[in-house]
Amino acid sequence: MGIIRPLGRSLTPLPDESAAGFLMRLSCRLETSPAEIAIATGLVTPARARNPLPQVLRPPDGVIELFARRIRSTEEESAGMFLTTFAERYPPASNLPRTYRTSMGSRHNRWLFLNASRFCPVCLAGDGSPVQRAFGGAWKRTWRLPPVFACLVHHRYLAHECPACHVSALSTNPGTVRGSLPRWRDSGIHPARCRSTNEEGGVRRRSTPEMGCPARFDQVSPPSIVPSVHMEQLQDRLLALLSPDGPDFVDILGRITPVAHYFSDLRVLCHLFRTSWPACLEFVPDRQLKEAAAVCELAAGDSPRSSTLRIVHDSPPLAAIPCAALLAGADSLLRSSRPRELGTYVKELLSLDPRRPGKADWSRDFLETRPACSDGLLRALAPVLQTYARSRLPRAVKKPIRKVSYRVDNIPQFLQCDWYENFFGGMDGIAVSAIRRTAALRLCQIAVGGSLHNAASMLDFPLTAEGKHRAADGAKRVHQWARQRPDPGEFEEAVHSLADYLDQCDSLIDYRRRRNALRNWCIPENVWREIASRIPEPENAGHRPELGERKRQTASIVVWARLSEGEHVFAPHPIRDRQDPKNRNAWRLSDYAFWARIEQGNTRQVDDQLLALLDQYIAHLAPIIDLEGEVPKGSSPWS
Repeated sequence: MGIIRPLGRSLTPLPDESAAGFLMRLSCRLETSPAEIAIATGLVTPARARNPLPQVLRPPDGVIELFARRIRSTEEESAGMFLTTFAERYPPASNLPRTYRTSMGSRHNRWLFLNASRFCPVCLAGDGSPVQRAFGGAWKRTWRLPPVFACLVHHRYLAHECPACHVSALSTNPGTVRGSLPRWRDSGIHPARCRSTNEEGGVRRRSTPEMGCPARFDQVSPPSIVPSVHMEQLQDRLLALLSPDGPDFVDILGRITPVAHYFSDLRVLCHLFRTSWPACLEFVPDRQLKEAAAVCELAAGDSPRSSTLRIVHDSPPLAAIPCAALLAGADSLLRSSRPRELGTYVKELLSLDPRRPGKADWSRDFLETRPACSDGLLRALAPVLQTYARSRLPRAVKKPIRKVSYRVDNIPQFLQCDWYENFFGGMDGIAVSAIRRTAALRLCQIAVGGSLHNAASMLDFPLTAEGKHRAADGAKRVHQWARQRPDPGEFEEAVHSLADYLDQCDSLIDYRRRRNALRNWCIPENVWREIASRIPEPENAGHRPELGERKRQTASIVVWARLSEGEHVFAPHPIRDRQDPKNRNAWRLSDYAFWARIEQGNTRQVDDQLLALLDQYIAHLAPIIDLEGEVPKGSSPWS
């Protein structure tokens, strides 16, 4: 490798200066074109000089050292001119394109201003030093980030277009070859001058310094609106989070969240806000900004392609004022609301779409892309997006929305009584069994996603016609009932509140372990004889109750249902299965009658005596099964 010779004259990079802005200032000083400087510094090869935008935003591999030596700068200063330095904190900057053709227009890059820039005219006018009087101030990197909407030094919202021709600043679109920077090969153009080639409505492909729009971006005029103290505080906080020296975590919805997830949250909510513009302005805390943003047109027109609408809505406006309104509204919800309240607001905004929430463009985009959001936001969105769906419907979310710490193994087939009383006890108008069964299935769906049929399978519902019917029909009735409630979302909110509770529990029962241990199980004969012997003789002259094999089967069902928290109709019945068809049906009716007496609270004296002994037996078996995973043969609390 030959000796790397620095340029004869260079400039010291200004704080937060972008590579494109530095090349424009240096080319003005050396009276050449930015393209020639880019080639001379090794940033762009001659073959790529026509479409250099990706290299100006992201340095090619291995050129930073060469670039730094050529411009007489340090490697740290040189690397700081590119958007890639924001990658760890700002997700859209983590996958910048290497070439224009590959991904300049990809979804990942929509939240970067790659084809234009905002600017502060006072900053571009310079600080009055001789160098900045001659070549202007810095075109800053942060101006290409949508969360940067105001200049805190000069207390004004950033501008984005030429005051004369109204073309976006540094736009790569009007009058340029696709992918090239504006007037990239022209020399003698001041860095603060508008580089549009528009003249009297026409477009010139080739130009001289005298051609094109003569206006300058550093022409300072009084702003129509200035940022309030609240908006400057928001901007200062966003800039601190973007800084490499800033905090790594932020408190979002009561949970500590990585900064990168916070910016993903902002993007998701801003996308939703654009779909509901201007109704979303009710969440903007700054009255002056709200009034100024209300006159902006952000809603996309009707389009036969929903994908087109999704692209528009997920793209932040280049204009600083409406973008600041979107960010302020999103930040206010993320920082001041509880997850459930935020979910309510999301439902309100989605209700403006004529389609159901799961079919709205915003919902479809979120479910397809699955952005890395904060846990608090995911908890807020889960009751909205991960709702009841039958097996074959597209809205059956295959992957869970939120993360949970409990496992499917911790979910019983039939919701525990205390869980039901604490979270669903006040709900009437439907059978308790339907709520307990459906809530268990929904807890499974929240944990692993998938359809209702998949949840039933994971909870070991029998794959019989009766098992499938109870799972599907019960859920259908619950959700039909829920839609008629004063609060249609009450049931779903209760399910997710229960999921929050389970997340906080230190120890949960492994119900799958119990179900596996009790598969095809019944009370051993020796244990049953001991239980029967402990039931006292009747005090009156009545006959002793029947405590034979049929009652052993009934008692085994009670033990199975209470240990595994399953529905008694799904309990194994090996003793009954050995009977002839006529006796099998009689035994089944006897089992159901005994269970009905328990549920209705009209048990007999002998029933209560038997149940008390079974409770002692259950208390003896539970810790053994939880520890060893199997039922000890012949073991009882009385032996």
